[in-house]
Amino acid sequence: MRTLPLEQSRRQRAFGVALALLFMALPLAAQGAEPLLRISGRVLDPNGKPARAALVVAICDSALPEGPPIDCGFPGTRGRQGKTDGDGRFLLEQLPPAVYSLYAAVEAPGPGRKVAADASLSVPLRKDRDGVELKLKTLRTLSGVVVDKRGAPVKQARVKLKVEPGARLPEAPEHGPSTEETADDFGRFEFKGVPDMPYRLEVSAYGFITTESDRAVRPGDEPITVRMKSCGRVFGSVVKQDGSPVADLLPGCGGYTSSSPDGRFDLPACEVGPRRMCFSAPGMARLYRTITVEPEKDVDMGKLRMEPELLRKVRVTDERNGATLPHAMITVEATEEEGSGRVFRHGPDGWAELTEYPARPLDLSIENQSFLSKRAHLDKRQTELQVALEAGIGVSGKVLNAKGQPQMGSVQAHCEAGGSEQMQLQPGGEFHIPQGLAGGLCSVQLLVYTPPLPRFYHYRLMWMDPKVSPQVDFLEPAVVSPLHVRFQGAKKPYGALLFVGDLPSQVNIGKAARAGFLPTGAHIPESGGYRAGRREEGGLRFEDIGPGVYTLVVLMGEEGAFRVPLTMGEQEQTLQVEIPAKLTPLSR
Repeated sequence: MRTLPLEQSRRQRAFGVALALLFMALPLAAQGAEPLLRISGRVLDPNGKPARAALVVAICDSALPEGPPIDCGFPGTRGRQGKTDGDGRFLLEQLPPAVYSLYAAVEAPGPGRKVAADASLSVPLRKDRDGVELKLKTLRTLSGVVVDKRGAPVKQARVKLKVEPGARLPEAPEHGPSTEETADDFGRFEFKGVPDMPYRLEVSAYGFITTESDRAVRPGDEPITVRMKSCGRVFGSVVKQDGSPVADLLPGCGGYTSSSPDGRFDLPACEVGPRRMCFSAPGMARLYRTITVEPEKDVDMGKLRMEPELLRKVRVTDERNGATLPHAMITVEATEEEGSGRVFRHGPDGWAELTEYPARPLDLSIENQSFLSKRAHLDKRQTELQVALEAGIGVSGKVLNAKGQPQMGSVQAHCEAGGSEQMQLQPGGEFHIPQGLAGGLCSVQLLVYTPPLPRFYHYRLMWMDPKVSPQVDFLEPAVVSPLHVRFQGAKKPYGALLFVGDLPSQVNIGKAARAGFLPTGAHIPESGGYRAGRREEGGLRFEDIGPGVYTLVVLMGEEGAFRVPLTMGEQEQTLQVEIPAKLTPLSR
């Protein structure tokens, strides 16, 4: 049997590389002018005693968060290996600064060079690292058998080993180790070299319901027996309106064509619970039915009738010149019966053919990059439709960091009235979205590659004239200072949010304030384009504010909110704010 990795976790990658290193050494990539460092320490066996002749491997995982970039290669050509001495000590040298997976293992006695115990550790290497300690954990074998309800073996069943939730090892990856084995012709399976901890077994096989063990198992619990239930069956026949059989039936609306000339179908039903069935055939409208599947039970759907399709054709054009938009996406909006919409595109003749729909009204959603989306409608027997899309407006600008250097990343613009566009920043930091936005209240957001991310400096709310493409420049502040806000009045504010720029009057500040203090947004305010104030004695404090124009939105609990425009200088400053008598109501 062979083990197939399902999740390329750090621990599993290091494990596979370490096994390969039992036979060969990894080369060290050219280092250039980088400083070379060392990692030293010792390896202890499961009893806490020095592990002699244990293999120790350091594999480069990634660059350090503060950089510079480093190409670790795959599966880690910037690595070193060695073995422990009689006192369990090891020394790995000539390593460039990076994040490493440190892996230690000892072999089991006897042939096969199998790993008996291992340990792993993530090591950010910024300077020489000494005193690292790795304690080995014994690896075990977990085996069992897969049978059906009569006790007969299930051949070639796929058995997945998953860590029991809440029982992860400290050094295990977030989702735990996960491997898969294939049972032999007698239903037997075996996992070798797994840590001694609780697992769940998930077993799947053709013709059977996927089964998960009802209790946690661990090495030493043998014999482990997994009993599987057989799938049910869904069968019936499909005929035309006159009762004649439907030829070339496609159960599932794709996949394979039924070879039965009289429209019969007989399918395994392995997904327990409600299931939506779809049938299609050339020249016929799709047929949908919902059934409930139970283990080891058959569902007789009887005789189903299909309607003939009414072929519809749609052409999407540019409103300015009537030219066909060949990349337009036409989505037939979903109905409760179908469950999901279907997408069509233009063919070579400039028309999109909407196939496999009966003679019924259709609602369409039509989109094309750099154009405003539009909804359209086809009447019950309407066979042709032409739709012209409006280009809309665009937005352009430039993005620079605090040193005046161009940023790398992308810009995304979205308007409430319609239109959403995204594009990469050019090498000089410029961006230019020529069209596709409806105007009105819009947001422009940067997705830059350099940390820290996200920043409210990269977000603008603005009102766009539907006829004018605006210019929006982004510049990281070179100097930042704290801003203190003090309130004058009998009532105490609930909190305040700070937005970059002058918020348009069309922005509903009551809605913005409520959204900013909801639990879903309070812990990630920067991604919403604002910075939340922290309470301090006498008021609120905003950290790292650069010079420029801002808008302060103050929330007065359920009573409402109000806004305050302000200009921040290069020095730390305190702003005195008088609470107005009239507040903007909060939106429900």
